[in-house]
Amino acid sequence: MKNMIVTTLAAVLVLALFQSTAFAHGGGKNVKLHVNPRWTECSFQLDPSLTQQAWRQFTEEAGLVAYFRPLVDAKPMGVGNHEISILEWETAFDDTREAWNNTFVHPDSVHWLKEG
Repeated sequence: MKNMIVTTLAAVLVLALFQSTAFAHGGGKNVKLHVNPRWTECSFQLDPSLTQQAWRQFTEEAGLVAYFRPLVDAKPMGVGNHEISILEWETAFDDTREAWNNTFVHPDSVHWLKEG
């Protein structure tokens, strides 16, 4: 039990430290969005100007969102034991970078992937 508490606290500390550096990027919303009025929401569509380096960055950052790795291995709990968990996950990305801007189209020129 003590090891589990220490592991959980260590994971929370690492995430808190990483999150503070992830939000430290600068940059404003001064890029031109790729617009396609066919869609009512942002849609995944590769732009011809997407570079290989930007595609690698996109797949790396999107992979963090799409793939979840548990902190510990699954173990049998025994008959009649149950566990209920709730997980809140947030991943920061900069939608002004070409890795994200060149992989999505938007319904209008002021419709960003995320606000703020």
